Amino acid sequence: MPTMTRAAPAKARTKTQIMGDISDKTGLTRKEVASVFESMAGLIKKDLRRGPGTFTVPGLMKIKKVHKPAKKAHCHVCGSSCVTHKVFETGQYRCEECEWALQRG
Repeated sequence: MPTMTRAAPAKARTKTQIMGDISDKTGLTRKEVASVFESMAGLIKKDLRRGPGTFTVPGLMKIKKVHKPAKKAHCHVCGSSCVTHKVFETGQYRCEECEWALQRG
């Protein structure tokens, strides 16, 4: 039975390639295409930060802002989530048992 080889995955296009392809297909210059993208980026930032939290390009994509709650602090030595002591030199949290064990050697 012949072995099947997989083709190498295609690399993502660079910003220059995207701008060049759009300018070739639309007849606009690269500077004009770049200004359209800059304008769209400004609209996206405005809508996601202070606006409704979503931005839609009809028929193409929808970008939605997602709020993720902060992670709980945990001990970086043993992994327990009951943190009662913080080491300020390193900025890492440690529980009292681990801090005591580290001080005793």
